[in-house]
Amino acid sequence: MDKKYKVKITALLYEELTRDVEAWKIAAYIYDQVRMELKSGKDFEIDDILAGLVEFWNMDAEVMNGGYSQCFFNGYAKNPVYIKAFLKFLGNKNILKNFEAAHGVYKANKANFEKERKGQWSDFQDIVENPDLAELKRLSSEYYVIGNNLYEEIRQKIVENKDVFFWVIK
Repeated sequence: MDKKYKVKITALLYEELTRDVEAWKIAAYIYDQVRMELKSGKDFEIDDILAGLVEFWNMDAEVMNGGYSQCFFNGYAKNPVYIKAFLKFLGNKNILKNFEAAHGVYKANKANFEKERKGQWSDFQDIVENPDLAELKRLSSEYYVIGNNLYEEIRQKIVENKDVFFWVIK
């Protein structure tokens, strides 16, 4: 029997979330449940794919709000292992390639991010205007286009692989 953490969900709520016209809702539910479990302070093991969904959710929100520059400046997606595992699980090679390129730019310029993070929020502007980081702006723009239907893909993968994410209870 699998001992790794999974989100507990009633069969009725599972059916409701998998049929909802807003595809992001099922990912949001999973994210919220995992975050509550993490905040509880309990020690538990989590599947890489489930952890990847949580990490991806954070990264996606940051990128969609302010681009990869904001994402890395705010400290998200610095450890890409789970995000990459999740994107490989999804099978979306375009998003994976885009994220890997952005993370490569971050790694090559990590010192700039760390230096600016110790300052004020206004220092974020220095990151955005840094010519060495222009590629992040381009990759962010590309992400907005190629990630357009991403949550529909995520919902499909969750439905096809519900045992990775859920303990469905009556």
